[in-house]
Amino acid sequence: ETGVALAQFDAARALAADEAENAWWEAAVNGALCAALLAEAAGPASAGEWHSRLRDDAARLHVALSCTPGGDKRLTDLVARVEGLLAR
Repeated sequence: ETGVALAQFDAARALAADEAENAWWEAAVNGALCAALLAEAAGPASAGEWHSRLRDDAARLHVALSCTPGGDKRLTDLVARVEGLLAR
């Protein structure tokens, strides 16, 4: 289940000591993807309940992107996806 995966990614991110660590990066990105999937599945009517989470995820994604030399199209696309959900 996506909700269980989200909790696992949150726990992994909390255990990673440094934002530059691969474990933090992977947990932040995968957690944001899970949250985006759940928010999309919940639909626009529940956008308010996801807003805080997605705002925090967007900030973490920007950190992850800054730690990615040369950028990453999938990561850039995920940032746009999360920010699009925030805009609705």
